[in-house]
Amino acid sequence: MIADIYYDLRYALRMLRKKPGFTLVAVLTLALGIGANAALFSLTDAVLLQSLPVKDPDQLTTISTIEPSSGPDLDNSFSYPMYQDLRDKNDVFSGVLARGGAQMNMSYEGRNDRVIGELVSGNYFEVLGIRPWAGRLFTQDDDRTPGAHPVAVLSYGFWERRFGKDPAVVGKTILVNENPLTVIGVSPPGFYGIELTSNADVRVPLMMTLVFNPLPKTRLQSRRHQWLTLMARRKDGVTQAQAESKLEVAYQQIRSGEAQQLSADTSATERQRFLDRKIQLGDGSQGFQRLQREMKTPLLLLFGGTCVVLLILCANLANLMLARDAVRDQEIAVRLALGAGRLRLLRQWLTEAILLSVLGAIAGVLVASWVKTALVAFMPPDYRMNLDLPLSWRFIGFTLLVSLVVGVGLGLAPALRAARGRSAVALRGESRTFVSGGGLFSLRSGLILVQVALSLPLLIVSALFLNSLQKMRGADTGFGKNNVLVGSINPTLNGYSQEKTQVFYRDLLLGLRALPGVQSASLSSDSPISGGWDREGLVIEGYQPAEGERVNAQSSIISPDYFRSLGITLVAGRDFNDQDKAEAPKVAIINEMLARKYFGSANPIGRKIGTDDKPDTVIVGVVKDAQYISLREPALRHFYEPIAQQPRLFDLTMHIKTVGEPTALVDLVRAQVQRLDPHLPLYEVKTLATQIDESITQERLVTWLCTAFGLLATLLTALGLYGVLAFSVAQRTKEIGIRVALGAQARDVMKLIIGQGMLLVIVGVALGLAASFAVTRLIASLLFGVTPTNAATFIAVSVGLALLALFACYIPARRATKVDPLVALRYE
Repeated sequence: MIADIYYDLRYALRMLRKKPGFTLVAVLTLALGIGANAALFSLTDAVLLQSLPVKDPDQLTTISTIEPSSGPDLDNSFSYPMYQDLRDKNDVFSGVLARGGAQMNMSYEGRNDRVIGELVSGNYFEVLGIRPWAGRLFTQDDDRTPGAHPVAVLSYGFWERRFGKDPAVVGKTILVNENPLTVIGVSPPGFYGIELTSNADVRVPLMMTLVFNPLPKTRLQSRRHQWLTLMARRKDGVTQAQAESKLEVAYQQIRSGEAQQLSADTSATERQRFLDRKIQLGDGSQGFQRLQREMKTPLLLLFGGTCVVLLILCANLANLMLARDAVRDQEIAVRLALGAGRLRLLRQWLTEAILLSVLGAIAGVLVASWVKTALVAFMPPDYRMNLDLPLSWRFIGFTLLVSLVVGVGLGLAPALRAARGRSAVALRGESRTFVSGGGLFSLRSGLILVQVALSLPLLIVSALFLNSLQKMRGADTGFGKNNVLVGSINPTLNGYSQEKTQVFYRDLLLGLRALPGVQSASLSSDSPISGGWDREGLVIEGYQPAEGERVNAQSSIISPDYFRSLGITLVAGRDFNDQDKAEAPKVAIINEMLARKYFGSANPIGRKIGTDDKPDTVIVGVVKDAQYISLREPALRHFYEPIAQQPRLFDLTMHIKTVGEPTALVDLVRAQVQRLDPHLPLYEVKTLATQIDESITQERLVTWLCTAFGLLATLLTALGLYGVLAFSVAQRTKEIGIRVALGAQARDVMKLIIGQGMLLVIVGVALGLAASFAVTRLIASLLFGVTPTNAATFIAVSVGLALLALFACYIPARRATKVDPLVALRYE
């Protein structure tokens, strides 16, 4: 058997070498198809299948809560006292860790860097089973007394980028938010924490919270302030169901105690809703799976698209191989006549096809590396932060598996045809007939029909996504997207007091408004279409909520000129001004939706609302509704408060409306900030249009890749149809010559050839339409402003594909009309 395989391989190599043009085209075609599939698999594997780089990730459990009456949404936030209770009052976990975010500005040897910070419990690294790469990691002793252990652990990536992997940095002091911290260690390479989209540069003990998040001062004591994410490691032998059952008992006891602290005017419905909240444990092997949830459907869709393209590539290549092998009919007949077994022929053809696919897979690895780089670069920084796509064993294994499957598929059609070869006909030299040449019901024609049926759904899906993306980009958000520069700044990171921060912001706005080309400049606590917004409970003067109703709205803290900078229309009342100071009466501006909901047709100007259980804030204006969270989210109830009357002055975003291109002012804006404080970093500087475009990364990725797949599949289908008809014309030269000699006109010959091709296309389009109706229903949730069964799209794409196919049929049909009967009758 080994000898036979050796001879088969040697013969296959010789045959491929004899046809270098065919071999090159086949290898490049396979490299494109296999490489694209391998790249999408690598990305899908990294996002959907990759486990946390920690010890025994299968033992990890995420801890969340759920309110049954509010739907399936999970809440991952807990207060510090609740964390202490769950950590200490359970017998199912070997450890429970906690983490919270922190904004940090690091200074070292005269250089300032904006860094990603994280506050973690003392057992964080112990629970995850992480060992230090250099120095040591936190222990429980580093996290017992508030503010007593100013130490830090650096991530490996930050240590490499900022310190050049200098081991001497361990033991040195760095300034973080103007607070000295001693670097005690470096975490290992590849470790990014407990969420794929988060990788802290600097981690500090949780007891340092009030140093980095000073407000509210009761952050570590209050049960109302929920800001921590929890994860636990189950004890050996404890299942997740057992852990959830036992933890629920402890959680309900804790909640009963917390319910006694609710205010006396809490309604019975609200109190019951508070007590109904239940604990829910999730699989923690991949950490908190925000990116996985967002990207699962798009990645699976794209992976399916690459598989369809690969099938079309294989069908095209199989047709090419059938055409190549048709001239080997006499060779096959001689082999059969000399006693070669049909299984022996089958093995030889499969060997050639598998060898070809393996060569294509080797080239496909290079293609995959380029495609992977492009895919990761396409994503925003927080998505691609930890997406490492190495040549892993799973990637290599998948590529080899695909190459073998493709090889068998490619070799099966010509192998079966060869194995059932008509030896007597071939030996008489009569193989070039209508049937062998690719008649209507031949295998080659069937492959074309399949290509049409597969390419049409891809084209329709890509057209729907293109229409959806266009509508999303053109949606009326309620604010102006053009000529607005945004950038964030946080003076409190440098230890500014509240009074000094107010002065800094005042001077900054004065300087920005004086820059050439600036129409207006403002500050706000949030930026449109940036992801997260604060939701506040409200008390409204004169409004009596129904039993169980939650009165709330999105909130923003803004400076004067905010609405002018974003082009949001003021419809009643006035904007904030410099008279709205801390000592002045509290004022607010609301949007039309909030006004309609709680005031009806009455004028809300002069009425009062409040967030501290009493309506103490006067409404002075009403503005148009605007979308803020995402382009898919409708406008929500919203109210605005002036910066001067709020203690929250950290991490504000500038909105600068310009006359011309906003990016031309970036250096001037940076210089203005540096003039006020040379040690204060300006970050997330971009245009508002760019920020909105980044918010639809998922939609853009799916749209452009689906479009590329659809166009490639259509081109391949057209080329395949042209190839089949051209081969058919060549094989039927004698028949066409006889028809012409007997009086057939050019239009009759053209009608014959085009009719054969277009009949295949019509049947393929019919099958493709049926498949498209099923496929488009699966993508309904990904579309925006477009129905998945949009008739215009289905008709336009089908007609477009038919016209392209008609052009592909016309070229060989026109060639057929030029057949000379005298030459054709002598043709062999």
